[in-house]
Amino acid sequence: MKKTLYLMRHGQTLFNLQHKIQGWCDAPLTELGIKQAQIASQYFKENNITFDHAYSSTSERACDTLEIVTEYQMPYTRVKGLKEWNFGAFEGKDECLNPKLPYGDFFKQFGGDGEMELRERMVKTLTDIMNKEDHHVVLAVSHGAACAQFYRAWEQYAKVIKKERFYNCCILKFEYEDGIFTMVDLYNKNVNRFKGLKEKTFVTSHEAFAYLCRDMGLEQKAIKGVANEDVEATIKDMQGLVDFCRANGINVVFSENSDSQKDAETLANEIKGKVIPIY
Repeated sequence: MKKTLYLMRHGQTLFNLQHKIQGWCDAPLTELGIKQAQIASQYFKENNITFDHAYSSTSERACDTLEIVTEYQMPYTRVKGLKEWNFGAFEGKDECLNPKLPYGDFFKQFGGDGEMELRERMVKTLTDIMNKEDHHVVLAVSHGAACAQFYRAWEQYAKVIKKERFYNCCILKFEYEDGIFTMVDLYNKNVNRFKGLKEKTFVTSHEAFAYLCRDMGLEQKAIKGVANEDVEATIKDMQGLVDFCRANGINVVFSENSDSQKDAETLANEIKGKVIPIY
């Protein structure tokens, strides 16, 4: 008999916002994270989707998301098997310390999980849940890397292909039959506070703010690139940015606390604007 699993990632948390490595450690939902969960709740309503059972990771951010999605009206079970990747000694550290993907067994040496350990844990947990006799339409709230590893375990059967990262409160719809999970739909909207803006370009001292562009759907014009941070900006480059700022009414330059802040101050003076630091 074919069953349906809706696997979700939790809403944005304070650590997501601060770009901290967040696995088994926890942080509360932000105002945006709560809004993302409310939008997911509306998605289920509009599509007449109801659940006979609901499960959540034991992490508070996942439980809070599930409660908002179900409007505090549905009992649910907290399951450790749905927890995020354990990043060991890297928990709570800056995301810039992450190794390049794929992580593989990198975190095992620091007391964390290996990639296949996480994948196998997610597969076993969700298979056990879906094999329960009275479970036909199930909601499970988990985490970004955990959802991604579960997807990869069944990618060969997927009817919908993952083309970008799983955003907060994404919804993966799987059909489960004969021990096989098939992803048949994906709701993966990058909901953020900048979504309604027409102009999404911001001016920075350094291209290192690319992570903000990735997470918030923005574009940046930078004085310096990551590869040439020790090279002085040319007069031509600076004049190009001055012209761009004046043409678009931009009077703020974002900067990190580094040598590049001097360039940011020079640009800000030319456009009669100000420098705002990003930490």
